Amino acid sequence: MIRPLALILCLLFSHISLSKTIFIIESYHSDYPWDISYMEGIRQELGADYRLERFHMNTKRLPESQYQQQADRAWARYQELQPDLVILADDNALKYLFRRLSSVQTPVVFLGINGNPNPIVLTAPNRNFTGILERPLFKHSAVALKALLKPRPKKLLILFDGGLTSKVAVSRIFAKKSKVEVSGISLELRLIRDFASWKKIVEHSKSDGYDAIIIGLYQTLVNSQGQHVPAQQVIHWTSKHTPLPLFSYWRFSVGPQKTAGGLVLSGKDQGRQAGIVTRQILEQGVQPKDVPPYPAERGQYIFSRSQMKQWNIRVPDKLQSQIEWVD
Repeated sequence: MIRPLALILCLLFSHISLSKTIFIIESYHSDYPWDISYMEGIRQELGADYRLERFHMNTKRLPESQYQQQADRAWARYQELQPDLVILADDNALKYLFRRLSSVQTPVVFLGINGNPNPIVLTAPNRNFTGILERPLFKHSAVALKALLKPRPKKLLILFDGGLTSKVAVSRIFAKKSKVEVSGISLELRLIRDFASWKKIVEHSKSDGYDAIIIGLYQTLVNSQGQHVPAQQVIHWTSKHTPLPLFSYWRFSVGPQKTAGGLVLSGKDQGRQAGIVTRQILEQGVQPKDVPPYPAERGQYIFSRSQMKQWNIRVPDKLQSQIEWVD
């Protein structure tokens, strides 16, 4: 039985929370699997306690020449809302909104950031930025494939599109190189701009001496007319035509007509951690400058039964208890 005082405090706290607005500026679009995943995490953590307003910059489908225009629209909406906190999702939102948001007092929590945010966090005049980092598991994924593939792989093809997010995501491990050695395995990176080139590289991967392909991001590929190619079309074609086992770094790429999986990142964890930091700021009075940015992902083994069966890949007994199957 709830005591009257406790009930009053509960209702009061609920009223205070619901009166607060969180403005989520998303680099991409509402039906992009990554956005769907981290929004699930945000909602799980924040529940119905806050008013969530969203703006989609749509930078996976629009040309880079329109990014600033989208940022201008997001800023105009921010000024209309005057939110209590802003969540910036992914690198483009942070890049294009930093200067404006660093000039106000509104706390900002970012998520899905592949780049180094320290110059931004430390140079914001009001020190109002903090958040969650995204770190693709290049080295750990390569080691995991050594346990899966027989014979053990010696040369892996790493495929990313040529978008800004991809370039930032690979910069930490590859720097300006196209090849790195990890645990006796050669990781060879290709950043691809157009779908036609992507197809040729996939089709020739086996004859070029690779043992498997790991897919990164593929959402900004364009056709011969420079038009955006839907991500589902890219991953389904790749899954159907690859001559080699196909793995991935992100959960949204795992499943039937997609990749076999691997040690992947989850947007849900990003969103949940961003929600935790948001509560610390809005409910406990914690200052963003006192919360150093940190990576949320530990990585999780997620596999597709159908794809693993197609390539006749067996998961070692020691990994069985750590795996989540998607089909």
